[in-house]
Amino acid sequence: GKAEWLILVGTCTHLGCAVRFDGQRLECPCHLGYFEPDRGFPVQGPPTRPLAGIALQVDAEGRVRAVGDLPKPTEPGGAGKEA
Repeated sequence: GKAEWLILVGTCTHLGCAVRFDGQRLECPCHLGYFEPDRGFPVQGPPTRPLAGIALQVDAEGRVRAVGDLPKPTEPGGAGKEA
């Protein structure tokens, strides 16, 4: 079977600060923005756009391939913000 993974860019979509994992979610320490770790959607603070990312698949032989950009949400984190 195929496993699906994603890679999120660790740059905040607000002002470009470095994003780090705080044990539960992705945090931008510059202005206390937070993103969901599994999809990169903003859930708190000033960011209104999700983190950029690439979808990956691992095939049955263990090869990892980029299969496209992540879809952009219209309601990140259920907060009702426009992407």
